[in-house]
Amino acid sequence: MKILVVDDDMLIRKVVAQYFSKREFLVMTSDNGEDALELFYNAEEKFDAIITDIMMPKMNGIEFTKKVKALNTNIPVIAMTAGDIEKIADQAYLFESIFSKPVELAKLLELVLQKIEEGRKGKGKDEG
Repeated sequence: MKILVVDDDMLIRKVVAQYFSKREFLVMTSDNGEDALELFYNAEEKFDAIITDIMMPKMNGIEFTKKVKALNTNIPVIAMTAGDIEKIADQAYLFESIFSKPVELAKLLELVLQKIEEGRKGKGKDEG
């Protein structure tokens, strides 16, 4: 399984990437939405899921996710934020879930696996 982890905090990016790598995920990372979008566009193999921060330089997680969903409405995107979740409530529809930082990695893994499995069974969101 292949995931993209996007966060401007190097430590969070590294911890999440290592956690998933140890569980046999192929993990690619980016520190901002703009570069992550380029990775998404140019990936030889499609990503099974994306984990993204909300507040980032160049392009935030909301704009990044809107652009990703315009291309692939079925890809699960899970958000992480150190900010107030209520402030982004009107954009919550973009994400399968929104986690407050610090994120409990076991719960994040469980959700990622669940959403990937749902997508493979065709139970995810319909194509746009």
